[in-house]
Amino acid sequence: MSTGSRATPRACACRPPAPGCAPAPRTRRASATLLRSAIEEFEQTSTSTIDQATLYLELACAEYMSNDLDDAGRHAVACRNLLPQYGHVAGAEANLLLGRIYGAAGKTEEGRDHAAAVERWLQPLPDTRRSASHWYATAETMEQLGDTDGAIDAYQRALACAGL
Repeated sequence: MSTGSRATPRACACRPPAPGCAPAPRTRRASATLLRSAIEEFEQTSTSTIDQATLYLELACAEYMSNDLDDAGRHAVACRNLLPQYGHVAGAEANLLLGRIYGAAGKTEEGRDHAAAVERWLQPLPDTRRSASHWYATAETMEQLGDTDGAIDAYQRALACAGL
């Protein structure tokens, strides 16, 4: 699945489940195993780097939701490293996820750095409603990490992208 088919950024949906709503550990392990198998298959074929990056990001989200922060961080970085320098939404999503991973690990300053880096990824993109959802996710993440000024700026950019 390409990132262009998503209505909301992956990082928005990539949150630990609420208590009582989490899938069984066996289900989480099975999902991660399937994603790892897909990565191995993709690495041995002529799959595009964008598709490979998307798969790494999906795996990072699954690991983050399972509280496997080390592997989640490693796979989010692998995603980002496969992408063009800036101007691709998956790079923004990877940085948002890294911000949340570092925040969950108690490394708030590193999390803020990743959340702030999202601007460089989103800046070249056109102001659309889809961009608005990414800016909104950025604002939420910055707010969670205690960067109030950055969150306000990102919320304002989200509103501007939405034409408000």
